[in-house]
Amino acid sequence: MVFGASPQIVPPYPALPSQVIRVIEQAICVGLGHVKTQYQMQIPAAPETQITSWLSEVLALMWQSGSTVSGFDANTYQLPHLDATVRNFDGTSYSGRPDLRFYLQGGVSNCVVDAPYQYAWFCECKLLDSQHSSQTLHSYITQGVQRFEMGQYAWAMPHAQMLAYVREPHSANYLPSQYLVPRFQKKGVRHQLDGNVVSSTHARLFSLANGKPPGNIELRHLWFKLL
Repeated sequence: MVFGASPQIVPPYPALPSQVIRVIEQAICVGLGHVKTQYQMQIPAAPETQITSWLSEVLALMWQSGSTVSGFDANTYQLPHLDATVRNFDGTSYSGRPDLRFYLQGGVSNCVVDAPYQYAWFCECKLLDSQHSSQTLHSYITQGVQRFEMGQYAWAMPHAQMLAYVREPHSANYLPSQYLVPRFQKKGVRHQLDGNVVSSTHARLFSLANGKPPGNIELRHLWFKLL
């Protein structure tokens, strides 16, 4: 379905500018810093959905003020989207709920795509807490990373974000470079360190509805210590 006369780009879509991603990651870290301070008493028992909701609320206030993180404002970004369903790569499922999505304002991106809802920075959030069996590195991979590999989320994009809320009593040593890199090395997953972020490249074996291959997806792993 086509609206307007402008030529529309079909998936796979081009990458977002690296500066856009840096600003989003900085905003997430600043936002989680506020969450950590404001909800320190509730954090030890809070579920992942509650932490993400707190983060979303803080990000909305930061976005509205436009002064907390340089560049993270209503002139460049739309209001961050929280936990809405999206369709998968072939439209057979609408049950996917990526935790956060960040969209550029139309006049900023200069990219007219055929499915604007899919042209975004997708962020999947996971709680890492070894005291709970459902909040381990295994679930981080199977319920997070693999959703991107299988085309549930960000199937039209070449990159996305994995965000971990680290709730470990000795979280000073709980870093993605220590826990993810050995796993990626064992699995033959291409990866690199970018400051405190681990970037990994994953194959996607499905085909898009237009018959094109989606290409690999780069996942940026950002872990934030809540305790």
